[in-house]
Amino acid sequence: MTSGKIKFLQITKKTKKWERDFNNFYKGCFLPPHIKDSDAVYFAAYFGNIMVGHSAIRKSNEKWILEGLRVIPQFREMGIGKKLTEMRISYAISQKAENIWYMDIDKNLVSLCCHMKFGFIKTKEKPDSKIKDAIWYKLDLTPQNIEKIKRLSI
Repeated sequence: MTSGKIKFLQITKKTKKWERDFNNFYKGCFLPPHIKDSDAVYFAAYFGNIMVGHSAIRKSNEKWILEGLRVIPQFREMGIGKKLTEMRISYAISQKAENIWYMDIDKNLVSLCCHMKFGFIKTKEKPDSKIKDAIWYKLDLTPQNIEKIKRLSI
């Protein structure tokens, strides 16, 4: 637990500092295969100068896909993952997305619970055929779901 504030940012420019923070953040960890796509939009959580959370969203074949939500262990259960997910969903809504996709494995219960709170449901559809052995979840951005997301943000 920390006594300071977490600062949340949309990364609008890939600076050398961000690249260094990004590489340090994922050092020794699984790096999702598409997270470094040039068209991905990145979101980060900082405690002081330290990146403590990171995520991305990308558009592939006209489908918006959430990528790489990760929070370092000592900063988990503080709402950072929820806030980063909220930011990515809000970004997709601002881009007129009709739905958003998310993939995971069934064993990642923390991530699944976070995303299901926003209304993601398991689907047999696969928006990205290059990614094998993943379970896909979809959030339709209906007016009702957008209202639910706004209530979660309060």
